[in-house]
Amino acid sequence: NDCGDVIIGKDADTPSQLSPADGQDSFLDQGGQVRRGVATNGVWNVVVDRAGDYEFELRRWPREADAALAAGLPAHKHTDGEFPPGVALPIAKARLKIGSFDESRAIAADDKAVMFTAMLKPGRTQLQTWFYDAERRELCGGYYVYVRRK
Repeated sequence: NDCGDVIIGKDADTPSQLSPADGQDSFLDQGGQVRRGVATNGVWNVVVDRAGDYEFELRRWPREADAALAAGLPAHKHTDGEFPPGVALPIAKARLKIGSFDESRAIAADDKAVMFTAMLKPGRTQLQTWFYDAERRELCGGYYVYVRRK
């Protein structure tokens, strides 16, 4: 679409994956930045396609990495070189806000994701996520968010 919005909840696009590169003012569009744990947070401009319960899965690493939220990752060789090791972050709590929904959840050390479910109305809104340490200091936003209309 021409205004930078991400449409969520369409039958053909469920689940949707939001990455930091899709966010407004986050300027995080390289795997190396995610691996370094760049402390950035912005909003995603979203359009909710239809009313319903939406499940949000917040992750530090993409699903295919299969790693815990607070864990680091080893260096990774790829066709153009090598990604540096992924920095561990002391993530202890996550928060998700979309429309009038605003909730936080504690995270166990071995959790790979944190889940939220929100009832949403159709239309344009903003989504924002946060990861905090045990002292509730903001570390960054969620790097990857998977959205599914239930």
